[in-house]
Amino acid sequence: GMRVQINNALTTSPTAQFGASEELWVLADNGSNASSRTAAGGSLITASDYNPERIQIDDLNNAAITLPDVDVGTLLNTLTGVVNYDFSNYEVLVSSAPTVAQASTLQKEVTTLTATANQLTVATFNVENLDPSDGPLKFGALGAAIVDNLKSPAIINLEEIQDNNGATNDSVVDASLTIQALIDAISAAGGPTYAYRQINPVDDQSGGEPGGNIRVAFLFNPARVSFVEGSLQNLSDTNLGDGDAFASSRLPLAGDFVFNGQTITVIGNHFNSKGGDDPLFGVTQPPVLSSETQRNQQADVVGDFIDAKLALNPTAKIIVAGDLNDFEFSAPLTRLESSGLTSLIETLPENERYSYNFQGNAQTLDHLMASASLMGK
Repeated sequence: GMRVQINNALTTSPTAQFGASEELWVLADNGSNASSRTAAGGSLITASDYNPERIQIDDLNNAAITLPDVDVGTLLNTLTGVVNYDFSNYEVLVSSAPTVAQASTLQKEVTTLTATANQLTVATFNVENLDPSDGPLKFGALGAAIVDNLKSPAIINLEEIQDNNGATNDSVVDASLTIQALIDAISAAGGPTYAYRQINPVDDQSGGEPGGNIRVAFLFNPARVSFVEGSLQNLSDTNLGDGDAFASSRLPLAGDFVFNGQTITVIGNHFNSKGGDDPLFGVTQPPVLSSETQRNQQADVVGDFIDAKLALNPTAKIIVAGDLNDFEFSAPLTRLESSGLTSLIETLPENERYSYNFQGNAQTLDHLMASASLMGK
């Protein structure tokens, strides 16, 4: 209920929309006293710091107010509003629309990794409930991002590929139209004509949007790599004594690719979401991370698969890719690292270790992990 003023508010999130409401997150005083900053000026979470200095700006007290459409690193003029608590977050309800003092200079990054005759490139990409009803604009944007920003990797692990009719909740699980539309969009953007491999989930068993039947899928450029037929498999939980690790979740997809005569095993994943965890500023302190239990079980299944492969061949080239829905310092990632993998995000400078922005916190949910024989290269 207190009326407050925020000077030199620096945005640490893009503007987000929830129905008729908008919100963004800022740091006061141009971020001068904030900790754990990203290279782009955002707030980076670490194992010991979830950045409580972030301030949520909302427009709920005046339907006529429209927050400016901004990105991370925008400097706003002085803000005045009233402190509120809603949806388990503190916020400032502004009495007039914020104005931009200095626009963000943030640009979408373009990879510096170059595919060569002796260098293989691999990417992971959450395409966010993709299905044909999303239309040409979304498919075109994804195609352009893959070609222009990722430079057409030889192998792409995709998460959240939906079936051919998306959220229509019927018995359809086939996703060939969805994947082909993405392949066509990549080709139209100037990229290669990818091939794909995937396994249909059991209807209504993979979680996500009801009816969507999301799954993991591989795209690969057959001019660069070949797929080892017969190697495609879903990993599943064979010990159900503590429940099914993949109940209402996606099964990992494993397959072997050959590049320059060498075999690389890719394990694509989309682990259980953080839904159901206590919020950072909720009534329970410290927050209980109830969803982590299932991700730990999922990491055990994937880790056991890797352990078995490395036991047979200690120099096996293995990549774990996907939206693991957890941080590089979390228990599920530590479990996978115990199987001899390195989390590639941890090879970057600390202020570059993020792939996602949630409520103004930059964080890593999407991962590429590599076995020792690959790290040696």
